[in-house]
Amino acid sequence: MKNRVADSLQFPLNHSSLKLESSNEFVKKFRIQSDLEKELAALEPQKENIEEKDDEFSLTLKEIAIKRKEAAKIRAQQSYKEAKARRQNKIKSKKFHRVQKKEKIKQQLKEFSHAFFVILNISKQIIYIISYTRLQNT
Repeated sequence: MKNRVADSLQFPLNHSSLKLESSNEFVKKFRIQSDLEKELAALEPQKENIEEKDDEFSLTLKEIAIKRKEAAKIRAQQSYKEAKARRQNKIKSKKFHRVQKKEKIKQQLKEFSHAFFVILNISKQIIYIISYTRLQNT
């Protein structure tokens, strides 16, 4: 009766629990258990979830804002890269593509040589460790 005369309508909100049910409890709603399964379930002690968080919100407001800024920055960088790629794909010049190909080859060669030296240094360290352990054992 109050809602007919009131300026705005108010409906009672039934607050349900906001916590998620465990998967076992959710599955039990749909599964029909036989008498034998019920007896076995009664004999076995129920294993409780090991990890249950009491804190619903693990991030603070500042951390959320920082994460949003980082995500926006990443999205902006990605869109800039896509726009640059679209512009470069429109270029028809053979000379441009030759220069670009040479730069790409140089970059790959540089990365390969860096990786080679890293692997070489690691292998030297392994050989040193092996020889040191041999000397210790003798």
